[in-house]
Amino acid sequence: MAENNDVGGIKNRPMIMIGAAVGFGLLAAVLASLYIQARGDAYLRSLAGGEVQEIAVVVASGNLGKGTVVDDRYFSVRRMPEGLVHADAVRPGDFDRVKGRVLVEDMRGGTPLLGAFLEETFPRSFSDTLDAGRRAVTIQVDELNSIGGLLRSGDTIDLFVLIAPGIGAVNEGVSPQGLANLNLADLASNVVLPVLQSVSVLATGEEALEDYQEKLAFRREAPKSRYSTITVSVTPREGALLAQALDKGDLVSMLRNREDGIDADFASVGVTDLFGNARLIAQRAQAQRRDVLAQGFSVNEEGQVVMADGTVLEGATVTESGFIVTEDGTVLTMDGQVIAGASVDENGNVVTGTGEVLIASEIAIDENGNVIDKATGQAIAGVSATSIADLPPEALASAGGALARLAGNVADLTETSGVEFLAGGNSKDGVAEVSEIPVLD
Repeated sequence: MAENNDVGGIKNRPMIMIGAAVGFGLLAAVLASLYIQARGDAYLRSLAGGEVQEIAVVVASGNLGKGTVVDDRYFSVRRMPEGLVHADAVRPGDFDRVKGRVLVEDMRGGTPLLGAFLEETFPRSFSDTLDAGRRAVTIQVDELNSIGGLLRSGDTIDLFVLIAPGIGAVNEGVSPQGLANLNLADLASNVVLPVLQSVSVLATGEEALEDYQEKLAFRREAPKSRYSTITVSVTPREGALLAQALDKGDLVSMLRNREDGIDADFASVGVTDLFGNARLIAQRAQAQRRDVLAQGFSVNEEGQVVMADGTVLEGATVTESGFIVTEDGTVLTMDGQVIAGASVDENGNVVTGTGEVLIASEIAIDENGNVIDKATGQAIAGVSATSIADLPPEALASAGGALARLAGNVADLTETSGVEFLAGGNSKDGVAEVSEIPVLD
């Protein structure tokens, strides 16, 4: 019997262990619940007991717009936890000090009033934004003068005027001091004069700087807008100059970097300056071309003769003897030497006037332009060499064909005594005039 009782105890032991585990689990859950409740009660008691300090601040009673004058009617007092109060928030004791000031920011109802939201005065019209001694002048602009519509309020521009012939005459009111700075040859032609430099753009159309900045901040990109006028900031005298420029000619605007302090360094630019500048550009281009030509020629994958910059020498071929022959029969070496006195015979050989066959790898050019036979060290009679880079443009141009195209032809400017210049059409009166302008060397 004792043995049977022991067996029964063993069989009941798992049930006892399971019951104990369940009991301990329930006890833990109850204790956890009591702990959480106790912590919550403690937090509520801390709030109720004033452990978190509150501060009274002035808040907007309702939504208020920019320009609202601070007054008792629009504000009330609210208590807020100390940790949530902005350091610049206005306290009730300071309210009398800020009464009468103007909001420069919109406010939502219930938000604290900050000192940064206040100014002594508020610009009630555009004129209030102008600094003392400044004036606002509005001018019409087109697609060109608005820099393709990229001009924005806050930008800085230079203003020039394109004046038609005759306006520069003394009877039009130009002072002797003004004439002293002008090229007299330009008085009979169109002339461009600087009017104002580093002019601040106050508005484009009806959009002022503040409006543009708000749009930019909100959209995070430059807003696109259409306008036909711009308003600029000037002194009274600058405004008078601008009025004269608008009356006498066509205004030209140029956008500049706001940090750029370098102004235009000329008093006037006329047609003669335009042609002189074109000549300078041509001369620079010729110098660049000479530098390229000095580097010689090569043959590309298509078998074309090319210069160092990749320009193809149209119509040129390379002979079996290693020379380049242009379409007009000029013979060159691969390093850019023009072999005068050489030609190509019916067999495709490069020969001298006496019929001596030349092979590029068997000759050398000395500093005097002599073509030297490497085998004998003697100069070959009847031929000479000149670097193509050293030939004047006129010589290249007169050669015709591919070499003429290399000359970068100067369009006969050095040989022409005068050119006909078409003025007007796009000017204020829309009238086109043809004048003969002298070209000065």
